[in-house]
Amino acid sequence: REAFVYRLVNRAARQKDLHIMFLFGFIVQDLYHQLKQEHEKFKISHADDPIIKSYRGQIMSHREITALSDRPGPLWLRNTSFLSTSLHREVSCNFLQMSTLAEGLERVLLEIVIDTQEESQPFADISHLSEVSSEAEILFMMGTSIFIDEEGISYDEKEKLWKFNGKLGTDWYDLAIAQAQSLLEKCSDESQQTIIHVRLSWLYIQKANMNTDDTKKAENLLLALRHKKLEIQTLTNSSTSSDQYTRTASLYNQIANLNEMLFNYEEALTNYSKSLEIQCEYPVYNYADNYSIATTAIVRIYIDKKHDYTSALKYQLLKHEYILKKPIDEDYEDDDIKNGEIADSHVVLANIYREMH
Repeated sequence: REAFVYRLVNRAARQKDLHIMFLFGFIVQDLYHQLKQEHEKFKISHADDPIIKSYRGQIMSHREITALSDRPGPLWLRNTSFLSTSLHREVSCNFLQMSTLAEGLERVLLEIVIDTQEESQPFADISHLSEVSSEAEILFMMGTSIFIDEEGISYDEKEKLWKFNGKLGTDWYDLAIAQAQSLLEKCSDESQQTIIHVRLSWLYIQKANMNTDDTKKAENLLLALRHKKLEIQTLTNSSTSSDQYTRTASLYNQIANLNEMLFNYEEALTNYSKSLEIQCEYPVYNYADNYSIATTAIVRIYIDKKHDYTSALKYQLLKHEYILKKPIDEDYEDDDIKNGEIADSHVVLANIYREMH
């Protein structure tokens, strides 16, 4: 039921009235926790059929609609208040038909495609908590993002209303990804493209880390992998800096790490080996050097995943020799660090020999 508190809090949120929001913060917090609980129940109930649509009828000014529809690139709408929608299209359309239009105003039907298994701000079907359960109300928490692509806004002559076809945005990562993709499409400078690929790869990895669904996690890791490969390509074409080879070796290590996360150990070994080849031709010694990273990972894969101790021994011996040759920087107290690395390497070698015999 729409009580005065609901109207007051929602108006304060829309108008960014911090004083009112502070006074009623405890109510917003309680609503958040309750909606979060309902959200978890809703996700479970839609585990077998995760894609749903919800609708909202709204009156907007023609000028505002024009500004949104003429804007280049994808559009992100972020509600600052609680957003009420319905699972039934006819409920929202009936609301629009009953609304009286003043001059300069238009009817708008917002359609939101929702993947209930994606991470997002809380939302839920609150019909069982509503006095009008027939409305099949889906309530979205403040801060929910809705993504609308360039073709998502149109006018329906038959229904005499504007249609905004959107998709529930999972989080700020989606917004950042959409903006980066838009920049990438317009960018012709390869050095700038390299920077964008770095950003996109990082964003997809962060999304993967947030996913609890293994399939979606893998999808995001594959997208991160794609941008890492494009990063190498643009770096090779555009960079003439002295650290190009070090950066390329590091990228092969990062690609190999993504291969590992995707359980593709053969590809991981191939890319770690590419990193080693570059480091052998252009050796660089530092605390986080690529040679040590690659050999450590290769040994780990051969031991833990392939149980191939002969190959593990080969690469551990390469790493051991590398550590022995690594110079000590007199500006740092790293003599103890090097001795520690040598001791650790001896332990790994001893364990490998023990498994082989």
